[in-house]
Amino acid sequence: LTGYSSAPDIYEVAHDTPEYENRKIWGTSANLDWNLDSGAKIKSITAIRRSIFEDFSEEDFSALPISDSTFNESFKQKTQEVRYVSPENDSFNYVTGIFLADGEITTERGARLGAAVVSTPGTLFSTSAALFFHSNFKLNETLYVTMGARAQREEKDIDFTSINSSGLPGFDNGTLVDKDTYSAFLPKVGLNFKQSDHLVFGNISRGS
Repeated sequence: LTGYSSAPDIYEVAHDTPEYENRKIWGTSANLDWNLDSGAKIKSITAIRRSIFEDFSEEDFSALPISDSTFNESFKQKTQEVRYVSPENDSFNYVTGIFLADGEITTERGARLGAAVVSTPGTLFSTSAALFFHSNFKLNETLYVTMGARAQREEKDIDFTSINSSGLPGFDNGTLVDKDTYSAFLPKVGLNFKQSDHLVFGNISRGS
């Protein structure tokens, strides 16, 4: 197939080359559990995710090769979480652990008008780590207190370029290379009141 001919009807459009959109998404994960003699548990969750997106579109809707656009993007990520779950206890139990993530996004968008081309290739790298803790306190038969916190740190690196051979205004040539780090401490406290089949609760937390 080399393309389409002129549009035969007023409600149809013409193409000089086939359009397409391709998507590939896959991922996998592995869970490992260890039961300790104390009654506690250690849980490991390892995951990998990958996606690829490719798009080509005709923009002039004619049988002539006047204008088209592209959008290509790939994403990959690896994560690792390890949790320690305390032994079951009537008055107190908790979960604590660490979470690690590493990701990369590569993207390029482009547009063509005749021989003029505008494109914006870029890559973003990100790494993050977090420590978390969540606990439950039983004060009496009807009143429970939950407390927890998450401390996280994320680093992002970007490499972005704008390429303009069209001479059109609003599309400058240039490159951006930058790095930044973000940190946050996110506490949470809650109070649960349970009486028979009724539950009343309230939480105070800080989000990122």
